[in-house]
Amino acid sequence: EQKFCQRYDQLMEAWEKKVERIENNPRRRAKESKVREYYEKQFPEIRKQRELQERMQ
Repeated sequence: EQKFCQRYDQLMEAWEKKVERIENNPRRRAKESKVREYYEKQFPEIRKQRELQERMQ
């Protein structure tokens, strides 16, 4: 059982690193920003919700 826990921890750590690397990719961030900007122009209430959520954090 302890081996399973250790293996799980290793795999979880590797997965978290991989996800973090993908999410911090500059191209991905630029694309998300562009898409967010487009939709916020179309739907102003989305911008208000995002700004409110950012203030709460």
